[in-house]
Order: sequence, then C-alpha cells, then structure tokens
Amino acid sequence: MKFTSITLISLAVFSLFFGTGCNSTTVKPRAFEVKLSIDKPLENMSLQVDLIGANTLADLPKWTSYSVTEYWQPDNTQRRDASKMTYQFGRGLPKTVTIDREDPRWQPWLKSGVAHLVIMADLPGAATDQVGNADSRRLIIPLDKKLWKYKAPLEIVIQEGGIKLLTQSKDELRVHHIRMVNREGRADAEQAAVEAVVAWCARCYRPFRYSESGLDFASLEAIPIDYLSIAYVACQVAIDTPGCDRIAVASLSRDTDIVNRSARQRQVFDAMHACYRARRLGEPQVEWLYPVYECTKAEIAAMLPPELAALTWSCRRPVARPGGWDPCGRCKACLARDGVSAQNLA
Repeated sequence: MKFTSITLISLAVFSLFFGTGCNSTTVKPRAFEVKLSIDKPLENMSLQVDLIGANTLADLPKWTSYSVTEYWQPDNTQRRDASKMTYQFGRGLPKTVTIDREDPRWQPWLKSGVAHLVIMADLPGAATDQVGNADSRRLIIPLDKKLWKYKAPLEIVIQEGGIKLLTQSKDELRVHHIRMVNREGRADAEQAAVEAVVAWCARCYRPFRYSESGLDFASLEAIPIDYLSIAYVACQVAIDTPGCDRIAVASLSRDTDIVNRSARQRQVFDAMHACYRARRLGEPQVEWLYPVYECTKAEIAAMLPPELAALTWSCRRPVARPGGWDPCGRCKACLARDGVSAQNLA
C-alpha cells in the first residue's frame, strides 16, 4: 500500500509527513508491543532509555525540537515531568525489554490523545543537538495503526550510532509539489520555500519519495482555479504510484466554499481516474484525506517546530527584492496568516 500526498501549502507538510492532523478521524493510534534491545557493543555500558507518549498538538512540537543534551542533564524538569517509561541497560541487566500491547500504561496515554512514541537514549560520547529524527539519540514513531502490520511489534535497537527502528511500515509516503506559474508571480518564492521545507523534512522525519511537476499559465490573464489543477495532477501522480489508494491534500474547513470546491475537485479526479481504470490502470478506489481540515492556521503553526515554520511561505503576491522576496502583507493568504508566525523571507 502506498500513500500519495500533494500539497501546495507548506504549513501542512508536517502533518502529511507524520500522517496526522487536527481531524481525529484520519489518525487511529493504538497500543503496540514494543521490543527494545541494546546492540552488542553497548551491552556492558550503563545507559538509560526513555519512551515518551506525545500528543500531536500539545507535546510533539516540543519533543521534536527539544535539546536531547539538555534532556539528559541532572534534574532536567522536562524529563522529570514527561509522561514516560524508563529502562536501564548495562552489565548484568537484560539486553532486551518488551512492553506488551496490554501493558496498563498504554491506556492513559491513548485516552490523553497520545499519537506518537518519542524515544530518547542517553548514548555515550559527545553529540550535536539536531531536530527530530536527525538527532541519532531521538526517534519519533507514529502510533497510527494504519502505518503498521496488525500485531507486528515495533522492534527498536539502541546502537552506538543511534536509535534504529527495525520494523518496516506498511505504508510508503510520496510527496508531490505542483509548481504553479501564473501572473501573481509567486512560483519562485514558493519553490524556494518548498525546497527548504522538503530538505528539512527529509532530515528529520520518516522516509518519503519526492517528486514535482509544473503548470505554466503565466501568459494567461485569468488565474486558473488551483483546486482543479490539483485534481488533474493528483490523478497523474496516483497512476504513477503503484498501489496508491490514498491522497492527502491540505484543504481547511475555513477555506472559502470548501465543501463545494472539494466535491468538484473530486469529481474532476474521478472522471480522469475512470479513464485510466478503463485501461486497467490505477487502484479501484482512491480515498481523499484531509489531515488538517479542522485546523486553524494557528493550530497548524503550533504543530510545527519553529525551525520548520520559519521555512514556510504563504503570500500569493510576493514583492521581489535583491536576493529574494518579501510577503505583500495584503493578500488573503497573508491576512489569514497574520498573527500566526513570521513569513519566511525567501
């Protein structure tokens, strides 16, 4: 099974990479059996490993960007107050521990909205703090049951080089960017932001396949309807991705006329997809997901680590300047973002 994501809004990238959002119907976390083991070179070294339950909105941005070095300092309050399971490894201690699916500690986590498992390891040696999974001493695992085989344990090994997840996800993630050129002139500013966001996510989050395509309407006076162009490209990408049966887009419930627009978008997609199905191409059913549909701009921004939010772009009519662009501050995208976070000065 493969999962194709198409986004034109960089603020939505975070929830697409993790498969989460403000709409609780899209994510179904569950308890897992977790097998945590120590690699042979570390067997006789004394070290601790914490498993932290993270709520997507309340906790995940903090645990994604928090300094692992600071976390392991004596009397650190973030560690002290974390909702966690702690395990000690070393000479004479078990080399593997197992947390059962029926472990009573899962239920309080799930009831409080925990959707990710954050693993922190106090590995020996000096290390430079980095964000998310780019820091080898931290591993963030989504607990969405759709991502993992039923009853398959999450097998994790602590190595000298960092924490490694051995269990393979059953879902593959594809992210596709549409470079849309029109007379508003935002394509270059948007492209720079997308490249920076994708590079950041490639370092810090789950693996994904990236692609992009372009639609050039610069010579037209009329501005094409974006959501119809998205439907067109979504169909091409779905057919190009064997086994694709889900597409995620970053529509928000507060967008203008969103219910009718989304229905028309799916109609365009379905009509094109039927043509491919007549040639026995593509999957019989393709589900459209809206992982941030119920979010406000402020809620989406709150989910993002500050480093990622700083890379995003929203302005539809950027003002060119030497070396980059400035947001206009007047278009509806700028006004919707007002008070959320500073625009990326690309």
